[in-house]
Amino acid sequence: MGWPQLIRHATVFQHGAVHVRQCEPFGVSSSSLMRRARREEWPRPHRGVTILPGAGNTYERRVSAALLAAGDHAVAARWTAAYLLGIVDRPAAGVELLVPYGKGVPDLGSHVHVSRSRTITDREVVRARHLPCTSAERSFCDLAEGTRTGVLRGHLIDANQRGLVRYPRVLDKTFALRGSPGMPRLRTLLHELAPEACDSIFVYHVRGALTAAGMAPDPVPAAVTARNGVVVHPDITYQPYRVGVECEGFGAHNSRRHLDRDIRRRNTLRGTGYAIIWVGWERFEHDLDGFLAEVRDELVARGWPG
Repeated sequence: MGWPQLIRHATVFQHGAVHVRQCEPFGVSSSSLMRRARREEWPRPHRGVTILPGAGNTYERRVSAALLAAGDHAVAARWTAAYLLGIVDRPAAGVELLVPYGKGVPDLGSHVHVSRSRTITDREVVRARHLPCTSAERSFCDLAEGTRTGVLRGHLIDANQRGLVRYPRVLDKTFALRGSPGMPRLRTLLHELAPEACDSIFVYHVRGALTAAGMAPDPVPAAVTARNGVVVHPDITYQPYRVGVECEGFGAHNSRRHLDRDIRRRNTLRGTGYAIIWVGWERFEHDLDGFLAEVRDELVARGWPG
């Protein structure tokens, strides 16, 4: 044990940040670490924390340094956790941490916000990018307070589509945290989303536009069986009239594999007897009336009373 092992641990698991209290288990004295840090002018973002040379100036490094300074009981939370978990693509401006109620935390500066919780449990803590953070379910519950409903809805639908979270598990967490701010609103939002089985934020918007135009689709999309026995699920269906709507969002063709999958899907739907109407964001935003008229005409042609 010695300097090489300490450096490797900090580089691999802590994004280049190291705290003086970690030195002794590696056989390095804390005074030796700080002397070297001063001599070689290593960054020292928080008391007792230094950054090894060569570590990138990343958001993960900032989070790691803040966590080390806050102590072993601290975890990344809210938008910081959402970024580490992949729920959002861009990091927050600052670092958000959560600590159990009653635990002391030193002053970490204006760019680190520390919240305290009486309810956080070990089962709600996971590791993402080697850093401890609140689980996806707990993170959504924490974000429910102070986040606009539209923003929260979009992230929920996207996270559910990508398998990062499941609506029932978030709903269960809202009941476990029933006394926390934002839980009634989040619970209402989940009840709104789950029955519709929306696979994407775009499907949600298309369903809303159809419903507002007096053409509410099936509450849950119908399973459609093709001649070859393959079962497909159009994004939106009107089962009594054998009409369906397929929604092509921004990410629909982000790879050759996805493009091939959608071509096969189109060919399969052709043999079901369903009239399938395809819509993308471009048409939805610039020709919504034309799209709604096309759906209405197809429904009327197949016996819808209007």
